[in-house]
Amino acid sequence: MVRQKNTKPGRGKKTTKSKQKKEESLVFNCTSCAQPQLLVQGKRNILSHPSLQVGMCRECLIFSHSDLTPRDSEGYDIYCMWCSELGNLTCCDVCRAPICQECITRNVSAEYFDSVAEQVEWRCFVCESEPIEQLRKI
Repeated sequence: MVRQKNTKPGRGKKTTKSKQKKEESLVFNCTSCAQPQLLVQGKRNILSHPSLQVGMCRECLIFSHSDLTPRDSEGYDIYCMWCSELGNLTCCDVCRAPICQECITRNVSAEYFDSVAEQVEWRCFVCESEPIEQLRKI
């Protein structure tokens, strides 16, 4: 139920540009599902990915916590470590963690994803966190 304050007749609420800007900054897109999340004061609805230390919504965090991590015949995880979905996976050359093309493109850039194929040794964002440092500041 939504409650509104009573206002005196003729005194409607005016929304100033600074208030609109403040309201816009209270929305956060989950780094896993990209769904907008409203930041509510006093409520912890934005949580941290256990390995990447970036913001994600409660539903994605619950979904990503699985005791079973299926692996292929070569020992690689078959789900993205970020969103826990299947997809076009790129595996880290150091720790073998897979991250899907969608997560890399959405959270870093399409250009970065394209450059991954050209790298001799690609390190995931756990092994080399510099590409996602901005996401960790949220």
